[in-house]
Amino acid sequence: MNYNRDAAVGYAVQFTDKYAGYTKYNRDGFGYIETNGSGNSGDCANYVSQCLWAGGLPMTTAWYNNTPYSNPGIGTTTWNGTNSLRLFLINRGWASHISSKYSLKKGDIVYTYSSAAGYKHVVMVSRDVGSDGKIYVCGHTANQRDKLRVTPSGCSDYYLHINDSISTIGTDRFHVGYNAEDDFNTAMQDYGPDTLHPGETSTYISNLQRRLQYLGYYSGSINGSFDSATETAVQNFQTAMNLTADGLPGWKTKNKLYHPST
Repeated sequence: MNYNRDAAVGYAVQFTDKYAGYTKYNRDGFGYIETNGSGNSGDCANYVSQCLWAGGLPMTTAWYNNTPYSNPGIGTTTWNGTNSLRLFLINRGWASHISSKYSLKKGDIVYTYSSAAGYKHVVMVSRDVGSDGKIYVCGHTANQRDKLRVTPSGCSDYYLHINDSISTIGTDRFHVGYNAEDDFNTAMQDYGPDTLHPGETSTYISNLQRRLQYLGYYSGSINGSFDSATETAVQNFQTAMNLTADGLPGWKTKNKLYHPST
């Protein structure tokens, strides 16, 4: 199977920031794993694991979260642990270490390494690295949404490239929490970081139309244009989800596009 970098980063962007006093991802994703009672740490590998899963990596007997969208924090060490995740991805043949940051692509991951603490933090690369060498990332614990990577003092960066083609075996579990492949594929799209508005044209709106069409709210063409039919479909979806039916897909509406049953 192929790793969908756009889907992985779209999910990363959608489930990063805080709104209205809580983290929207913590409320709508697989759940926040809190380790010290502060409500502010322990979640980086769980978040990156979710993004990799959104990119199409199947859950396995070693790498999984049993309870997506409910009962937060139940998962394997390889799902939740920084170095355990690194070793799993390498040993499974899904990823390889690279030495140059210029080879990083969106959907790859970067570890913070220190000689004292080892691989102590992990984030997802949100853009292909260009000739300027700047690395933009999404991450949790300290929420980062498409932020410029700054290596902590006394630490170094370790780059892990996720392979474009992923080998699978018969016991792998695809699309956990979804009824069908099309359900998963239409859900795991990039709906953009900002609220969408009528009159706009973009691939974000094409993704919105495709998802609404799968869910039965939109019957028009997938043209990427936020026209009146798209606005009506959004309003009908919002009404069904008990959201304010303003026809504007903000983060609450987008979260429900990912997980309408929650």
